[in-house]
Amino acid sequence: MNLGILFFFKYFDFAIQLINSVLDKLNFSISISIPTFNVLLPVGISFYIFQSLSYTIDVYRHEIPAERDFLKYALFVSFFPQLVAGPIERSKNLLQQINEEHVFVYENMRNGLLLMLWGYFLKLMIADRAAIFVDTVFENPDLYQGVFVIIAVILFAFQVYCDFAGYSLIAKGAAEVMGFRLMDNFCAPYFAESIGEFWRRWHISLSSWFRDYLYIPLGGNRKGQVCKYRNLIFVFLASGLWHGASVTYAVWGLLHGIYQIVGDLKNKVCKRRTNRLNKCFRILITFILVDFSWIFFRADTLEIACNMIHSVFRVHNLSILWDLSIYQLGLGKRDFLVLLISIAILFFADMAKYKNIELRKIIVGRKLWCRWFIYYIALFSILIFGVWGGQYDSAAFIYFQF
Repeated sequence: MNLGILFFFKYFDFAIQLINSVLDKLNFSISISIPTFNVLLPVGISFYIFQSLSYTIDVYRHEIPAERDFLKYALFVSFFPQLVAGPIERSKNLLQQINEEHVFVYENMRNGLLLMLWGYFLKLMIADRAAIFVDTVFENPDLYQGVFVIIAVILFAFQVYCDFAGYSLIAKGAAEVMGFRLMDNFCAPYFAESIGEFWRRWHISLSSWFRDYLYIPLGGNRKGQVCKYRNLIFVFLASGLWHGASVTYAVWGLLHGIYQIVGDLKNKVCKRRTNRLNKCFRILITFILVDFSWIFFRADTLEIACNMIHSVFRVHNLSILWDLSIYQLGLGKRDFLVLLISIAILFFADMAKYKNIELRKIIVGRKLWCRWFIYYIALFSILIFGVWGGQYDSAAFIYFQF
């Protein structure tokens, strides 16, 4: 029933178009004529459907008892901080907390508000500012090619990360203010040394969901290498289609599945060196591979994605970096400077997280005047330099559409 609801709202029209396309290629004169319902896609449907699925499966496996109070179950599915874009919570964690008593705790409020502040920084200082340049290039692929594409794809990597991680932090912070503990959804993903590690750090709630409820039940890596690679391809194809009923999302998922297989084969042949230079090289290669796949994730069609990739090798316009052409796509020199400084702050924050250094604990451990100085600097930086006013198009978070 859960999957049926998801299929109807998200994949029904796509499935009919696919069937008609196959029939047409097979030279069948008939096609399936089914009326278009024009149903609006409920915001965040994939998130709360997967949350409902996990509860059903956990009860079926006798890992948790069935919840007999319908209102508590309804609260678990529709818990407002993470309802529309995750993280996808498990019943073992969130449903158990709903049954606990919650009282006001100052430390919870302070820590939650700090998480929300960092989330707003990622969203308003980086994601929404980068989106201006990215949208200009991807919406006009015939006008902006070559180096424009390279810059846009790099910025999109930071846009999609900060957009989604920002929302996850706001959700986690809002829940913490009320005394609820949600799982971490990101852990410095662009410091990953392999695609496998990237998925252990990126959208953790989704990747762990697919691991526990699809990859392992399919057999995981217990039935030999061929079955393992088949399962990887199947899981990542499902992950791509989870994001949307589109060929581009399917290609994005398949690419990550292929990356995993190639990486696994490479590790069997090549011995991994652990010195710092090789570590940095692996991080760079992983980022490039992930960044390449983002082209398919962001492009409207497969044809546009392929044309943009082709233009990178065909059009040589490196001069835009010094002839000021780069400042004519919605972001001026000042905005680029703010964006680069913000990304640098993100880099150092993620490096601290990568090394298991909790900056929040360090901040709250400072003297009162120092703490509040940091709070006010962060708050007014967002208010002054964030993307507001005429530049802000009130666009939803990227992952709301999933």
